[in-house]
Amino acid sequence: MRQRVQTTVEQMEKGERIALVAVAKGQVVGTALVEKAQHILYPNRGNLADVVVNPAFQRQGLGTRLCLEAFAHAREMGCDYVISTCRGNGTEFFDMAIGMEQCGRIPGGIREPWGNGKVYDEIVFYKKL
Repeated sequence: MRQRVQTTVEQMEKGERIALVAVAKGQVVGTALVEKAQHILYPNRGNLADVVVNPAFQRQGLGTRLCLEAFAHAREMGCDYVISTCRGNGTEFFDMAIGMEQCGRIPGGIREPWGNGKVYDEIVFYKKL
């Protein structure tokens, strides 16, 4: 975890990544991460990840605001579009609500490392900025 945070800080200093948080009632209740793709063939791609809002604060627009801010930062980084993935467990409706379009599905692509190791389809989305 410490290395992941250090890498995020270094990439933020280079202007290649931004970590966003939502604060409510004096506590961090949501996160989103957007980064410029590092592969030579994708200089115009942004990757959206780690979009999470505490269940007690969901349906208040925080996730939407985080993502809209992430899209704005992706544009500032020179991205023409953003890609993201999610579990096929109903969360895909949020991605569609923020204007992302489904462009793929990987059956059984996500396996949770905790509990019973539930398996979900991985749904791939993109959004033109």
